[in-house]
Amino acid sequence: MTESEFRRRLVRALSGLHVEYMSSMNRPGIPDIHMIVEGRAFWIELKAFDTWPKRPGSNVLKRHRFTGPQLAFMSAVDEAGGRGLGLICDPEGRVIAVRRHHLADDGALSAIEARRHRGLWLGDPNFAQRFWSLLTRA
Repeated sequence: MTESEFRRRLVRALSGLHVEYMSSMNRPGIPDIHMIVEGRAFWIELKAFDTWPKRPGSNVLKRHRFTGPQLAFMSAVDEAGGRGLGLICDPEGRVIAVRRHHLADDGALSAIEARRHRGLWLGDPNFAQRFWSLLTRA
C-alpha cells in the first residue's frame, strides 16, 4: 500500500473523529495528519511499506525513513504536551503506532520493533473506536 492510499483509508476510517490532513510546502517536518480527540492534540506522520525485510533487524522504512525535521517535530510536540508519533501501515494493512523514542536517530524502524508495535487492521469495521486506545498506548 502506498502512503497516499494509507492516508485516504485512514482518514476515511476515522471519519467520526476530528482529523485533518496537513500539507505544508512551507516548512519541512510538518506531520501529515493533525487530530484533536477529547481535547488532546495529536500530530501524526504517516509511512507505509509493501514488503517485510528478510532480516528482523533490517529497517522496514528503507525507502522512506522519518526525516530529521519530522523527528524534531515529534519531539517538540511531546515536549509541549501533545503527542507526536509515526503511524506506519505494514503490508497486511496493520497499523503500527510508534513514538519518537522507538525510532532510530536516523529515522529507521527495525522489523523487530515494527512487529512489536503492530496494532489495528485498517479493514476493521470498528477501527475508529479502537484507534483512540491505540493512540493512548503508543
